[in-house]
Amino acid sequence: MRDVVMLDRQGQPLRQTGNVLPENIQLFARFFTNTAGVLGKQMLGEDIQDVTIRYGGHEMVIHNLPEHFVVVLMGEGQPSLQA
Repeated sequence: MRDVVMLDRQGQPLRQTGNVLPENIQLFARFFTNTAGVLGKQMLGEDIQDVTIRYGGHEMVIHNLPEHFVVVLMGEGQPSLQA
């Protein structure tokens, strides 16, 4: 695990460890979880709890919790998380 941020439902940071994440991460977390939520309901009939995005040698896992989002960024060479 490299960096972690907890965001409220409006995308504002509540807690953070590691490097300060770019502000666009807040927007991405909301966008990806909302999109995955719609797809999950339409395709599976279930709520999506986590979204994993892999890019280059990195991985971003967004945990969609009732009160907030938790965004975890993984770096290259770190153990892989499965959502």
